[in-house]
Amino acid sequence: MLTEDKIAHIFRRSDPHEVEIFTLTFNKYAKLFKFDTSFQVNAFLAELNEEVGLSLSPKRENLNYSCKALKALFGYYKRNPKQANKDGRCQNKANQRAIANNAYGNRLGNKKSNDGWLFRGAGYIQLTGRSNFTQIAKTLSRTLQMEFTAESLAAEMHTIEGALLSAMAFYYTHKMYKAKNINQMTKIVNSKTPTYKQRKKHYLYIASL
Repeated sequence: MLTEDKIAHIFRRSDPHEVEIFTLTFNKYAKLFKFDTSFQVNAFLAELNEEVGLSLSPKRENLNYSCKALKALFGYYKRNPKQANKDGRCQNKANQRAIANNAYGNRLGNKKSNDGWLFRGAGYIQLTGRSNFTQIAKTLSRTLQMEFTAESLAAEMHTIEGALLSAMAFYYTHKMYKAKNINQMTKIVNSKTPTYKQRKKHYLYIASL
């Protein structure tokens, strides 16, 4: 069982109400999603800490990229540099909706014209793409005995409950509970991340609380 005091220490830029809702939600559903040991809980919190920082306020993916960054990061903009100059933050503000729809269009299960924007990174695990939202919605539907769709899940990502439940369902779906150490868990979340050391540092701090 998590305590509000522990969550307040980890996510210290959160207000007391956010801490309360997060703690209550996690404790209510932890067993359903196979959080059976202190290691699993602490490692999961370490992953979230790295993904979202010190605040529990739900976040959507920041796509405020410069024109140069777009060309370096996304295949679409490498192939269409003129569009990068139009969409990116050069002389004008970045058009984040256009960036999402162009960068993620026809990828990650996105099919409709606005899917890239609707299913941009969201929640405490930064879930991205229609296929991933659909997969997690199915897990939530089975586990909680409630109907979720990719669209309804996307609509809940601005809430603490939605952001946390999507992360817990991701943990369960991808069998993160089988990880024996924090590096194994990090590999499941994002195998190519350069932040293995930071996540381990988060874990050691969280486990000490």
